[in-house]
Amino acid sequence: VNATLQLFHFADQLDNFTHFIHIASTAYPIASNRRIRNTLAAYPKDANFMHTILKPARPHPSIWNYYVECDDRLHRIYRLTPITKETHGADVYTTSQWFIISREFVAYFANPEPGSFLNQYLKYIEHVVV
Repeated sequence: VNATLQLFHFADQLDNFTHFIHIASTAYPIASNRRIRNTLAAYPKDANFMHTILKPARPHPSIWNYYVECDDRLHRIYRLTPITKETHGADVYTTSQWFIISREFVAYFANPEPGSFLNQYLKYIEHVVV
């Protein structure tokens, strides 16, 4: 999560993009660049594309941990209490590793309003390994 947030901060400083595309080796696109561009162009410029699993995530507390990277290794620091609607007023949903989001969505994540739910959530989730 931390690496993705760092990319958002970097991308937010750039002026020459309309969409941020995040893919993983397990989700490499099977369409050509031209087809991807044409598909994106068929939607409004601020459209966002991601596959969300419409079932709240309920990770077992033993696997929901806070990690830091040091000496090229991940180190578990402590266990986090999973967020649920019952305990925190919100549920967490998961998505696939790929997504395409608009410049505006990148800015929303890169510059959360202090004290907002997003600001608090990003501090909570930043060092979780999903």
